[in-house]
Amino acid sequence: MRVIALDPGGTTGVSTYDGDVWGHYQLGPTEHHRELYHALDATEPDVVVYERFQYQRRELTRGVALNLDAVEYIGVVKFWHALHLNVDLVCQTPHQAKKFWDDDKLKTLGLYITGAPHANDATRHLLYYVTFNRGTERDLWMKRLAPPS
Repeated sequence: MRVIALDPGGTTGVSTYDGDVWGHYQLGPTEHHRELYHALDATEPDVVVYERFQYQRRELTRGVALNLDAVEYIGVVKFWHALHLNVDLVCQTPHQAKKFWDDDKLKTLGLYITGAPHANDATRHLLYYVTFNRGTERDLWMKRLAPPS
């Protein structure tokens, strides 16, 4: 099973998994619509997981500017998927992935990248998918988190 997980935005995190082979990196912060499309093509995934865009008005009251870049990149993902309907498309909330797969757990697995928060978030989404949406892999990842006996 080949999976690509995305944390779309001005900088898009990308994480790929094919058996036990991992890849994770970031696209951007310059415009990267074409690069994202080509990353999807090059991965030839069976599953695409992406983080849902959630507008939170409270951010504006704290002085955070509204940025809709993520919506554009999600559009690229959905367009790519429309041309590859045999691929599963899975949308997850930011909270789902971050709640369980924190930095310490990524570090334990050797999947944390210093200075690449979006790549780490994409990896969280991928791990959430393979552990909680695909029960066959859950035990494998939970065992990897257990301290050595």
